[in-house]
Amino acid sequence: MAKSYRQEVYHYNINIMNKLLRTLIALDLSDTDKAILQLTAQLIEPLGIGNLYVLHVMPDFTAPKQVDAEFHKLFSPNYPVDEKVKDKLSLDVQEALGKIPYLELSVDVVEGKPFERLLHWLEVKQIDLLVLGHKQQSLGSGITGKRTARHTPVNVLYVPEHIENPISNILVPIDFSERSARSLEQALKLAKELGTTPVTALHIIDQPSAIFYDPSWETSAFKQVLQDAARESYQRFITTYKLGEKPINPIFIENEMNSFSKHIRQYALENKSGLIIIGAKGHTALNNLLFGSVTESLLERCKEVPILVVR
Repeated sequence: MAKSYRQEVYHYNINIMNKLLRTLIALDLSDTDKAILQLTAQLIEPLGIGNLYVLHVMPDFTAPKQVDAEFHKLFSPNYPVDEKVKDKLSLDVQEALGKIPYLELSVDVVEGKPFERLLHWLEVKQIDLLVLGHKQQSLGSGITGKRTARHTPVNVLYVPEHIENPISNILVPIDFSERSARSLEQALKLAKELGTTPVTALHIIDQPSAIFYDPSWETSAFKQVLQDAARESYQRFITTYKLGEKPINPIFIENEMNSFSKHIRQYALENKSGLIIIGAKGHTALNNLLFGSVTESLLERCKEVPILVVR
């Protein structure tokens, strides 16, 4: 049977998406750098990263406030501060990654407004994957989860300050859309490269608005109808995108908290997910106005688990 146009476009996007060869990691000399380098080291081979750019943006080339006195003891007092920072980052990167023969690595320190410079480098270096810290509290650089999700045209991996769990299981929230299929396909490919990593596809069953106005609708029989409908949609979904023969653990949860992102975060924490992979919408003004994006909400709410946002 001939493929539909939708399937053709989907598989084209999958082929492009899985060539994450050019990766940029943004470091800021904070404790989060260690977590970023730790996770990057784990993913270089599974993702097939061939070019790795390490970037630090300084508002101006003066002594950075966020580093301790030990940093300044590493080099001569007359050593230019941007070169101090570059050499310190080079030492940290070498310690975390070791020597990888096929990896093209460069470390750069530039001056300017962090978010603007970051966007510029993504374009100049033709980056496929951006890796940056996902802190509980922003330090005012302007590089926030919500802002990068809206304005960064590449895949983004958000790394929490402390990584609690290894990538021993991957969680993929799905809504049966094409972007869900891309996320799930990426998770399955990554799980295969990592070994025996299981993949969980989490679908939050939305509640009809009638339930909130008339609780009499909320019966066990009605809930079963919603469950059955969700499972049927799931079967059509994996058939359409040819995912049925791959090992996936489907989970269906009712949206009792009236928040998809709350349920995703709760499930990830309770089941010790090592990575969440979720799709992003487009960049049009309409998409940004659509009743809040689940991806944006998740990025603001969940800062304990690494989150990979795929385009």
